[in-house]
Amino acid sequence: TATFGPRGWLPIAAKLDARDWNVPAEKWKLGAHYASVTGRAQIEWSEERVQAEVEARGEPIPGKPAPPLALTLRGAGDLTAFTVAALEATLPGISARLSNPVTIERSGRIRESAAQFVVEADLAKQPWFAATGAARGEARLVSGLTASPSVEFLLEARDVKARDIDLTAVNARGRLDWPRLQITEGTLVAGGGERLTWSGGWD
Repeated sequence: TATFGPRGWLPIAAKLDARDWNVPAEKWKLGAHYASVTGRAQIEWSEERVQAEVEARGEPIPGKPAPPLALTLRGAGDLTAFTVAALEATLPGISARLSNPVTIERSGRIRESAAQFVVEADLAKQPWFAATGAARGEARLVSGLTASPSVEFLLEARDVKARDIDLTAVNARGRLDWPRLQITEGTLVAGGGERLTWSGGWD
């Protein structure tokens, strides 16, 4: 629903409320673990401010070794910026979490924050492709003072096996100063013991 004033294209107030929606899990390629994914989405605009909240849930099929599926996204903002207050997800074999709120301005600039975004994966438990091994990625905003944010990142993986891939360990550490990507330290160890160490940048 929306209410408009006599002038302008922005509504004075608007609300989108999608409750109790239910989607077959097969649509998300999760049918092997879940029958359906349920949830709700609410977006409200009032006095030139917006608040948004999205939740999704899924209970595993009885007897299936999968965690309850959960996705939470909450945020609020106005015409100048939007703050992601919470972002957390639990999927088969994958978990992701934002540690602190992050504010993104209309220009695309990200305001300085102590937030970290961490993703962890057990590749054998995810349903999208055949693989084994564990992986972890971490990104941290270190500067939001310029138009292009600076992000430090770390990627670690071990015992990764997939089609035509056999890696004992992968490690990469670097920094993104958009559009420049800098790898300060990287190591790749193949299943046969071969080791590759690299560093460099891309612009």
